[in-house]
Amino acid sequence: MKAGLAQTCIAWEDKGKNFEEVQKYVKEAKKDGAEIIFFPEMSLTGFSMHTDLTGETGWETVNRVRTLAQKEKLP
Repeated sequence: MKAGLAQTCIAWEDKGKNFEEVQKYVKEAKKDGAEIIFFPEMSLTGFSMHTDLTGETGWETVNRVRTLAQKEKLP
């Protein structure tokens, strides 16, 4: 199994921008033959002490990444 390791520049309190960054890394790693990709802690939600901005009541971020992984045929 070939693994990819991403070092992203986390956008402060900006889930949308962080997800765009994740998409870019997933596509690049997939093109290079990666079957699994690891991201740093907080790389999806963006670091914040304001949980009212980054917190979730459901699994929005998890579902978004799951959909991306399925689309790119990653485990």
